[in-house]
Amino acid sequence: RWAGRSAWRNPSIPWTRWLCRVRDRAAARLWQQLTQLSNADQQAHLDTLLQVAEGEHTTLLDRLRHAPSRVSGPGLVTALHRVDAIRALGVSDISLDHLPLNRLRALARYAAAARAQAISRMAPERRTATLLAFAHAFERTAMDDAIDLLDTLISDIVRGAHKDGEKERLRTLQDLDIAALQLWDALQVLLDYNVKPLEIRSQTFARVPRQRLLEAGAEVEKLTRPPDDNYYDELVDRYKSIRRFLPTLLRRVSFEGIQAGQPLLEALAFLAWIDKQRRPDMSQAPLEGVPSAWRRLVKPPRQTEVDRQAYTLCTLERLQDGLRRRDVFVSRSERWGNPRIKLLHGEQWEATRSQVCRALNRNESPEPELEALAYQLDAAY
Repeated sequence: RWAGRSAWRNPSIPWTRWLCRVRDRAAARLWQQLTQLSNADQQAHLDTLLQVAEGEHTTLLDRLRHAPSRVSGPGLVTALHRVDAIRALGVSDISLDHLPLNRLRALARYAAAARAQAISRMAPERRTATLLAFAHAFERTAMDDAIDLLDTLISDIVRGAHKDGEKERLRTLQDLDIAALQLWDALQVLLDYNVKPLEIRSQTFARVPRQRLLEAGAEVEKLTRPPDDNYYDELVDRYKSIRRFLPTLLRRVSFEGIQAGQPLLEALAFLAWIDKQRRPDMSQAPLEGVPSAWRRLVKPPRQTEVDRQAYTLCTLERLQDGLRRRDVFVSRSERWGNPRIKLLHGEQWEATRSQVCRALNRNESPEPELEALAYQLDAAY
């Protein structure tokens, strides 16, 4: 205001200079507000971003700015440690909701691109504000990078299992054909009307010996797959590669979810609980969300105990699906967060409900809308 009144009263001041004054004053005020939100300990932790630790060649800021690019279990662990390093600065709980979002993003982008030496030469208030904006924004960025890597890693594991399963199936097709033809030879005797019922057994074994028939049946049972099989057996064989990152994932990432994702959250909590147990009690494993295609592996019909490896792989596959559906989400994340948090709730929604429904040409009450959707679903079915 002061700069505007001065420029208005003194036309000799160029407008460009006046605009620069306004921007400088707004920037200085933002730096001051950000500095006041942090205490001395937090400011000291932020200054460690610009320091080169013993045995390192770069600053912590430089290391945190580079996203992990290696798609592997150790790469995911490194990405999760990156999130821990940002959280260790102790500024995650500082609320910046009352400050301009675009200005904070601009500060974070500058800190992500500028040299650490240039930031260290700034004035104390500006340096603290810049590092605080970086730490606050890059915690979400680092979490996004870690979950992106998790999604890619699970896809690679599933794709590798499919590839191995298809190779194994092609390799055993010849054995399956031989066994199936032997069974067909025995079945032809049974279907022949000219053979007397009392002679069926003797003529069948005359064409195909009993032992060979038993071996053919066992071979067919071993090589055939159920209709809903999705190469889950080969997926379970990759349990060791999952163990490289799963314990760190369960300890470092706090998953949340809506009502549809609660069975998956219970399964994740159970895996975290039994992680350090040598002989866990798998009878307490929640099986509510286990798909029917996984049931024969997770809890085989002839066994009373839940298979830990199959249960872990099943939960991990469901986790990827839940994250993509947003039934499960991570709170401190942009791309994998809860999209429903931006919706209007309570009094805000009631105040704008009529206007929004009118703009979208929708009825304010849900019953007519549900009836229309039910009619469309029934017609499509």
